[in-house]
Amino acid sequence: MAADTPSVQAVFERMFRGGLIRSMPKVKADADVFLALAASTFDPRKSYTEQEVNEHLEEWLTGFVDLVMLDHVTVRRYLADNHLLIRDPAGSTYKANQVVIGTIISPEARSVQPAQILSAYQEEKRQRREAHQHQHRERKL
Repeated sequence: MAADTPSVQAVFERMFRGGLIRSMPKVKADADVFLALAASTFDPRKSYTEQEVNEHLEEWLTGFVDLVMLDHVTVRRYLADNHLLIRDPAGSTYKANQVVIGTIISPEARSVQPAQILSAYQEEKRQRREAHQHQHRERKL
């Protein structure tokens, strides 16, 4: 069964526990969700050149992935290897594989924005730290 929005959000929340994503998730199900969400950001009616795929992925990954550690080229290769992006026989264009994407994440889960999840997670962490520091100061008084 395809992962729904709360499930996809939970996958990314787990991945963000260490901050920016620095590598592909080790758990296959999490990697599948990450890749399916990436593939779902491509227009299903359009074919993309390799350069367009690279530019699109780099833009999508910016803000929640450490691009020095996990770059757009690596993600593109994972997408192709996992058949989430289909390369034409000549190897010149790519198209999102809607069938495979749909087996991994539900249509409504495609709207999940990882950068927003990271931002919310960081804000929550900051608030907890401030509350803890406040409690610590109160105890000293």
